[in-house]
Amino acid sequence: MIPETLRKELDLLIDAGDLNAVEDFMVEHFKEMPREMQGRLLTNWFSESVEREQNKRKLQEEGLVALEKLLKIKEELSKSE
Repeated sequence: MIPETLRKELDLLIDAGDLNAVEDFMVEHFKEMPREMQGRLLTNWFSESVEREQNKRKLQEEGLVALEKLLKIKEELSKSE
């Protein structure tokens, strides 16, 4: 269980809706959190990181597909000149 003082501070940040501040708070007070919560936080942060990397990779792949299409269009336009 989270110590009461930390819980109150965390609740204020959550109520304010500032997710970046919540995450910063959790990182800053990580060692004070119960072991179980530390494990859940690490798992969540790792999952988010993997998801971001997958999204980046997907975006790069889509960009390459678009570039290939543009190169084909350019090639076709060059042929018709």
